[in-house]
Amino acid sequence: MNIKDVLEKSIAFLKNKNIENSRFEAEYLLQHLLNYKSRVDLYLNFDKPLSDKEIEAYRDYIVKKSKLEPTAYILGYKWFYGHKFSVGPGVLIPRPETEFLVEQAILFLTNELEAKKEIFISDFGSGSGCIGLTVALEISKKNSDKQVCLDLYEKSDEAISYIKKNMEFLVKTNLIKINVIQSDLNKLSFLDRSYDMILANPPYIKINSSEVAEDVHNFEPHLALYCEEEGFECIEKWSILASKSLNQESFLGLEVSHDQSDKTKQFLSGLSCFNEIQALKDHNDIARIVIAKKKS
Repeated sequence: MNIKDVLEKSIAFLKNKNIENSRFEAEYLLQHLLNYKSRVDLYLNFDKPLSDKEIEAYRDYIVKKSKLEPTAYILGYKWFYGHKFSVGPGVLIPRPETEFLVEQAILFLTNELEAKKEIFISDFGSGSGCIGLTVALEISKKNSDKQVCLDLYEKSDEAISYIKKNMEFLVKTNLIKINVIQSDLNKLSFLDRSYDMILANPPYIKINSSEVAEDVHNFEPHLALYCEEEGFECIEKWSILASKSLNQESFLGLEVSHDQSDKTKQFLSGLSCFNEIQALKDHNDIARIVIAKKKS
């Protein structure tokens, strides 16, 4: 069978299973399998025959996709802010909208902390490590003389295994010092170190929410998705912890749900240690990034 035949059968199969974007998914998975640079290459090689081994591997991909398994889990990776992160069952898949939080963090570090030679950053509930590692990598890329000390807090054993894979694959400089700290942040009242920046994409979906896509609910870790108090428990507890753990003139950045930004701003204001509290719209025009500076 050639590429054209295999693709046509796979697209029809996925459509029959009511998989959204069936053509894109089928093409993207085959592009990955064949190590092509783009999906256009598939069309340029429509008549290329596939080996039995390639057909078998691709069939496995398509069967998994037909059962709603996330493409990132099937492939074992997800691109985030230009970096390739290993992901799989047990760790939240990085989202494009979270890149906006990274952009805000880099902007603050560039504009406000340029003179500091040593930066202390924490990523709460770090999952794959995509937020904290990306910020550290981008800052080190732009500042060859700046030391970044990064603490990654995570509760899940599975997620920590992916953090370590991503550290090993991505971090190639001694300018980034990383501590992986296994801890339940909801049970901590203080941290052992103070930080210039704390970032977090906490679980913020209320339990039994009807808004969560079926593939997300069925495959991604509920620990990273759902929390009590209508989805606000971790935002509240982690913000309180951050308020005690940030240096003066420091930065807190949170990703929250589309309907939580105003409540989060009010809560941070009530802690009486933050100013310049803002809810910023992401690239989808949704106000889901809340940032604040700690008063001097």
